[in-house]
Amino acid sequence: MQKIMNRIPDKESSKTMIQRLRNYIEPVDENWFQNLKSASDENIEKWKKHLGLEEKKLDFPSTYLEFLRYAGEGDGGLFEKTIGVKMSIESQFPYYRHVYINECDRLRPYYFEFMTTFDYNIPYLMNVGEKNNKIYFGMEQEFSGSFEKLVFQCAIQIYEHLYFSSYESIWPTVDIFDDFDVIQQGKKLFPVLDKIVEKHHLQKAWFSDDLMYFAYTDEMSLLINCRELGFRGIIFYNQKEKVKNIKASLISEVGVEFCEE
Repeated sequence: MQKIMNRIPDKESSKTMIQRLRNYIEPVDENWFQNLKSASDENIEKWKKHLGLEEKKLDFPSTYLEFLRYAGEGDGGLFEKTIGVKMSIESQFPYYRHVYINECDRLRPYYFEFMTTFDYNIPYLMNVGEKNNKIYFGMEQEFSGSFEKLVFQCAIQIYEHLYFSSYESIWPTVDIFDDFDVIQQGKKLFPVLDKIVEKHHLQKAWFSDDLMYFAYTDEMSLLINCRELGFRGIIFYNQKEKVKNIKASLISEVGVEFCEE
């Protein structure tokens, strides 16, 4: 299979996360990095103490900590434009925050509120652990597989369409998920997508998880969002002829319709 020489960054260490984001974003938004607002070392330590991490011998996941050092008071719109929150640890200090046991995770890790929506004040929470820093929405709904995955998922939602001239929305033609919750629908749908992606020689991105699916080539990309019942998706491309076959597979094997934007 031909190697995909694509814009999508590989997964590497947490220390390269911001540089990998820059490599992806700056070709289509040269001002993104300059718009970031870092959190000071003093405020990061204050945030740890505010949550009471030291008493429980806990620390932030390394990817979150690295993000705070560059974008702890402003992320250039990554979260605001996608999930309706603004990154600012200073804004969290006036509230009573601490770590909780996550009863929705079978491993029962600690987690903490790290952002809240600016419309309904609904919290986003993160598990405190290097190997398990899943993101939850509203205390109980799993939202992303890790903080790093969430960051890149938000980035491609904003910027992928700037790499292509055209895109079409994808909608399910029938409600096949009546008996499933949001996690189960992804687990049912995504293995089917895996087969379609392999058939049409796309590469599945490392930041795909149980709720968000992203695959790509140099000529197209496919994004499926299962965070709500009844998935939604987008296919990006430059030449309509290049996506004809994969669209046919999605129609016949998944049951979708397309709306050209």
